[in-house]
Amino acid sequence: MKDRYYSLPVPFGRLLNKQPLPTVRLETSVKQHILLILMTHFDEYRYDPTYGCSIWEQDFEMLPKVNTWKDELKRSIEDSLQTHEPRLDRIKVTVKIAEQPFTHPEDRKVRRIKKRISIDIQAKLRETDEPFQHQETLFLSPISLD
Repeated sequence: MKDRYYSLPVPFGRLLNKQPLPTVRLETSVKQHILLILMTHFDEYRYDPTYGCSIWEQDFEMLPKVNTWKDELKRSIEDSLQTHEPRLDRIKVTVKIAEQPFTHPEDRKVRRIKKRISIDIQAKLRETDEPFQHQETLFLSPISLD
């Protein structure tokens, strides 16, 4: 299989100078697109308000029901991938949420706590029917303890 997918982010300087754009393999392209979906909140892409995921809707919110949010986030990611990443089939998403303390290097006291969201995606690549796995870890909602 030859490299035939453009890399993200697109190097617009090369595009404007009419230079060839770098290409990547299928698996890398899918992983880059997944990250783009995860990093985009709904309504950010004006041509399709369904593009993105709900992870950013709860940023900086106090979550009384973390398991409910985790289940909603899992469904949101699965739905977005099924809708916007046609190169994947049989998508299964696992989401884990934990608190991650960050300590000050000098006195080792906890200064911030963030939500650590671990996302594991299992699927099949439609083109090759090969297994596909991708993991992302995101940190949200800084809580300062200074």
